Amino acid sequence: MRLSKLLEVLPDAEIIYSGAGWDREIEHIFTDSRENTPNGLFVCLVGESVDSHTKITQSAQNGAVAFIVSRVLETDAPQILVKDTREALSLLACAFYGYPAKQMKIVGITGTNGKTTTAHMLASILKAARKKTGIVGTLGAKFADKKVDISLTT
Repeated sequence: MRLSKLLEVLPDAEIIYSGAGWDREIEHIFTDSRENTPNGLFVCLVGESVDSHTKITQSAQNGAVAFIVSRVLETDAPQILVKDTREALSLLACAFYGYPAKQMKIVGITGTNGKTTTAHMLASILKAARKKTGIVGTLGAKFADKKVDISLTT
């Protein structure tokens, strides 16, 4: 997807570099500078122990052709300045992957007790009705027959 098309979901973004060739074809969106991602859009995130704004050289060596940043950096590559890179990442990912949530029905279960039991009962009923189901909860994440352990609960 072209960078200019992706940026349509970020109307308040400021393009810092827009010289020749800035509107590249983006094949990946990534946040880990160690990943090999040709034609990638690197989203800089500030975490508890790492600020990936400091990792742009490494991410460029691994294929980044443009950067989503919350402050202007020293680079010749295109930078897209936004207020909140995490919010930008979520909007960009939705657009890049074709808004997959629009194809899903999502059910949230709240309350003090019985959420896990209710979720699994509902999943069982939907599975019997030949519906694809997934669960994210305190026991992990599961879709079809694939289970993923998660370190944090919802």
